[in-house]
Amino acid sequence: MTGTPCVGYTLLCYAGADRYPTLIDMLGQVVHRWPIANSSGVMLPGGSLLGGKRPRGAIDPNVPLGPPPPPPGPGSGGRREGPPPNPLSQDMVEFVQMGWDGTEEWSFSGWDDDGTGTMMSRQHHGSQREGNPVGYYAPGADYVDEGKTLILAHKNVRVPQISDLELVDDVVYEVNWDGALTGFDWYCSNHFDQIGFDESAKQVLRTGPHAGEQPCFDWVHLNAVNLLGRNRWYD
Repeated sequence: MTGTPCVGYTLLCYAGADRYPTLIDMLGQVVHRWPIANSSGVMLPGGSLLGGKRPRGAIDPNVPLGPPPPPPGPGSGGRREGPPPNPLSQDMVEFVQMGWDGTEEWSFSGWDDDGTGTMMSRQHHGSQREGNPVGYYAPGADYVDEGKTLILAHKNVRVPQISDLELVDDVVYEVNWDGALTGFDWYCSNHFDQIGFDESAKQVLRTGPHAGEQPCFDWVHLNAVNLLGRNRWYD
């Protein structure tokens, strides 16, 4: 019937320590929640969910635990006053696979401690499990049980070509089911020249907006990561 929506479920993901990923039905009724604090959960077959378990603020007293306050109301243009939220507040400690019943089926936190003394995944947005090329499980896709996982995360670096400030860089790395890094990692800062910033943009990055008001500079911000298939126009 024309105009009829596809019947299914919707996964809502929130940012914050107490905003759990929530599955709702077509009537908006809550079907299930997973007790993890991640804004970018990924559904897997059987009701499991990939996502961050605890935000960095749970172990780092220098980083706020909750989400930033909302922007002002109508008439303000939706802009917050003052410096932007601390970018490190988006770091997750453990990145986990959690079953429908809340059982932790897999966990990784061996990427970087960033001086905290606690190893973290530092995942902050996207992830992808091997065998899920669209970023979430789809019927008909070749699901790979206990496969490798791509994780979009942070790493603090210093790159004088970009700025004299410490940078919060975006990095994509891969980890296997045994919790070992596979050796693949991709840093945005290594591809600065390929991004195509003009000179005025480079100058803004060099000085750093709100320099001195944040512990480090979130110079570029990715929100998703996906492994691409073969490209017949390029390969």
